[in-house]
Amino acid sequence: MIMLFDRAKSGSISEICFRHSATIIIYVMSSKSSVIAAYRSILREVVKSSISPRKSRSPVVASSFRTLFRAERPGVTEQEIVTQAENAVTFMRAQREYQELLIRYNPLHDLSPEEHRVATAHRVGLNMPKQYNE
Repeated sequence: MIMLFDRAKSGSISEICFRHSATIIIYVMSSKSSVIAAYRSILREVVKSSISPRKSRSPVVASSFRTLFRAERPGVTEQEIVTQAENAVTFMRAQREYQELLIRYNPLHDLSPEEHRVATAHRVGLNMPKQYNE
């Protein structure tokens, strides 16, 4: 049986204890690990949201995020950094899902005006007349 206890200690360090039978293993996790996890989740979402293949993708985005996370910002706590990163991940995920839903349920959204008219006519069972070009 594994039990998980989480107790905040001095604000930035949490102590997680796993109790398995008579053995107790204590892992001390600083909030640095939560900042690293937030950074990694942003990078994962950037990769998922990217429309270009990995080899042709610019490394500037990843290095920009790395610079933001490594920069020292006076007056900003690590918890605020994690919260802002989680908000950014949530926004990027919502935008990616919105685009997927838009493509799935509105297949005409990325067509030219002429293609849109033809597709709309086909949808109601009509064929557009062929245009005469001289």
